[in-house]
Formats: sequence, C-alpha cells, structure tokens
Amino acid sequence: QELADKIQYCNELLKATDLPVYVFNRSPLFYIGTGLPSSGFNLSQRLKQDGFYVNLGIFPAVPVKNTGIRFTLSRHNT
Repeated sequence: QELADKIQYCNELLKATDLPVYVFNRSPLFYIGTGLPSSGFNLSQRLKQDGFYVNLGIFPAVPVKNTGIRFTLSRHNT
C-alpha cells in the first residue's frame, strides 16, 4: 500500500505539469519524453546535479526522436 500511495502521488504531481508522460498507470516505472537525445542528455545531467538519478531511454532502445527519462519509485524513496 505504501508503494501504491507513492505511485498515485507521483502521477498526481506529473499530471499537474506539462511534461510529456508516456503513460499514467499503477506501475512504479515512469517515462517522460524529451524528444531528441540532446534534450534527454541535458535534462538527465540537470537532474543528476540536483541529486536525482535517472536512466536515459535512448536509441536503439527507443526511436531516436523518442528519447526520454526513465525513473522508478520504491518504498525506499523519500
């Protein structure tokens, strides 16, 4: 239940933005599209500088113009 609450809260926060979220569901996996690889690299570096560790979804795992930021939630996130 604790993880489900965090997922729901994260979805609510994301819906309050204009970020291009791939899908809203009850999974702890999230994907925010950034478009081109350069945008994805820039955002991932800025997030890292702020202490957030994310995974960059980039070609060949996704089409070149569908680069995005992947992140997961767990019960251990604060």
